[in-house]
Amino acid sequence: MGSRELTPVEKVMALNRHAVLPDGSLKTFSQQYGEYSFAKDSGVKSMWEYTPFVFSMDSSVFGVPPLSGMPLCMTSASVKHVVSKHRAEIGVLDALATELVGNVLAFQDALDDSAFFFVLDEYSKKGNQYITLVRANIELKRVEVNEVRSVHGVADLDKLIDPALDGGKDFFMSERTGAWLEAQGTRFSMGLPSISEGTRQRLLSLYYTRFPDQATREDPARRNARAANVARTLHAGAETGTRTEAHDTARRKK
Repeated sequence: MGSRELTPVEKVMALNRHAVLPDGSLKTFSQQYGEYSFAKDSGVKSMWEYTPFVFSMDSSVFGVPPLSGMPLCMTSASVKHVVSKHRAEIGVLDALATELVGNVLAFQDALDDSAFFFVLDEYSKKGNQYITLVRANIELKRVEVNEVRSVHGVADLDKLIDPALDGGKDFFMSERTGAWLEAQGTRFSMGLPSISEGTRQRLLSLYYTRFPDQATREDPARRNARAANVARTLHAGAETGTRTEAHDTARRKK
């Protein structure tokens, strides 16, 4: 007989038994990080028992089917990298699980089918959109998990989105995506950090195929202008190529 599948709680216990409360629920990131920091500062040899940090027992709640059934984790090395390099505050990580549930857009990385970008409804102090990079099916302590590799603000989100659109990668949308795209149009017109109008129109076209009832509410003149804009963008992309080294650089800002 094959081995029994571990329950979500058992998986977390195998990863970091200190992350689980007596009632079986998950401690917050700040609680987990605080206990890890105390163990580290105290010179406890078993401090590695306090990692990885677990954000969710089952990634199904984030709306990206390829991540379903596995815990969402982050190693201490990745936390250190995010905090020191990208100046992300611990509070941002503490709210990460909630932000991921409420993501405005998620999509497959153009260069790595096992990696997914989440666009969060949150902005950095510089006004840049926060994104999270998650890699699927990573093995930690003999448990298959999804691993958070980076959390940071980006000013050039187009360089991640456009190659994914060009490559026919998977995009995961909700009705929150529509509100975000509308807000991006306003930010663009005000000169604030945002996706370009061309990228926004391409995403809107995809969004309206997923949510056709929303398309009927769009002004016809605006819809025709959007279609023409998308056609011009695709034609220009076919002539010049959109997969550049700049995308690879942006993807690895982590």
